[in-house]
Amino acid sequence: MRVLALDTTTRAGSAALVAGDGVVDERSGDGARTHALRLPGEIMALAEANQWPLSGIDLYAVASGPGSFTGLRIGIATIQGLAFVHGRRVVGVPALEALAHAGSHGLPAGALIAAWMDAHRRDVFAALYQATDAPPFSRARLTEVDGPTVGSPASTLARWRGLATGLPAVFVGDGATLYAADIARETPAARAQPPPLLAGVIGRLAVARASESLDPAAVRPLYVRRPDAEIARDEKLHGRELKPWVIEPLAHDNIDDVLAIEEAAFTNPWTRAMYLAELENSGVSFCFLARNADRRAVGFCSFWRILDELHINNLAVLPEFRRTGIASALLEFVLQYGVALGARRATLEMRRSNDHARLLYERFGFSAAGVRTDYYSKPVEDALVLWREDLPLPARRP
Repeated sequence: MRVLALDTTTRAGSAALVAGDGVVDERSGDGARTHALRLPGEIMALAEANQWPLSGIDLYAVASGPGSFTGLRIGIATIQGLAFVHGRRVVGVPALEALAHAGSHGLPAGALIAAWMDAHRRDVFAALYQATDAPPFSRARLTEVDGPTVGSPASTLARWRGLATGLPAVFVGDGATLYAADIARETPAARAQPPPLLAGVIGRLAVARASESLDPAAVRPLYVRRPDAEIARDEKLHGRELKPWVIEPLAHDNIDDVLAIEEAAFTNPWTRAMYLAELENSGVSFCFLARNADRRAVGFCSFWRILDELHINNLAVLPEFRRTGIASALLEFVLQYGVALGARRATLEMRRSNDHARLLYERFGFSAAGVRTDYYSKPVEDALVLWREDLPLPARRP
């Protein structure tokens, strides 16, 4: 079994190719550049260097979190896009669990392993595991003693001190090295291990969990701490609790969901016949729905891929769910998906008066390149033509 695994929980992250129970190649990312700019190229470079065409990957794996909110979204969206394109399934692996598996190497049954990741603000993402005598990287190798949490090193250690199992002998992760002095004060015999590259571990765990793989759209991030932007939106929306969403491809049975959003968002919406025609135009036309935790369709994005160009047709969110990050998540997903399809630039039209939409697109690197006079009806209005010419390019051999 050939697995492509990705970790974007940290600034650099890593990518790996795994075959069976061995790591074929594993590489750290370029932490000086954002995940969005470099991931497609780094993945392609890794695959080409090992002569592994992406069409030959059997399974995809990704760190599901916790970690950087943006990094998780981009990493998961990248793997989802590749899996969708090649018709493969995905295994999401919690990063803390992957760290603990790496830290358990050589430890006897009964040993306690703490996974600590730097959560900033003097906090750590933490989880506590106990090793068993099961084979390395198997599901049974670790027993969870205390699940993923976020808090200060002192409060985490105080909570664990009250457990019947006691404090761990091994701490692993960047949080462990950052707070090694705190650990030493509480448990001098413990050792703090620096974090290994995680992609290879994630790939080996995915091999063992292939039977638990998911459709790409079903992979969800594990945040542990809610993102600042989400907390701020909650406050802005008078305490209404926002729910997580997933992005999945449009199916024939879901056209009514898209039409309902069209009717609520546009004065001249597309028709059922138009979407039926889109679904029949496989390989060129694509549409993805965003659903909340109640499985309600709250937004969508439809686009065409023509050669190396991505044309975004419609991007809409139900009025009561606007300003919650859904449009950004959809656009980010679509751009990553387009890159996986081979797109090198993207374009769209929008009403000239839609300032909120323009700000969104400009945040994603689009800029105005022209005007189409009286393009829209109900009411008649000019369209701005926006372009982005610098979608990340896959690495190519000279």
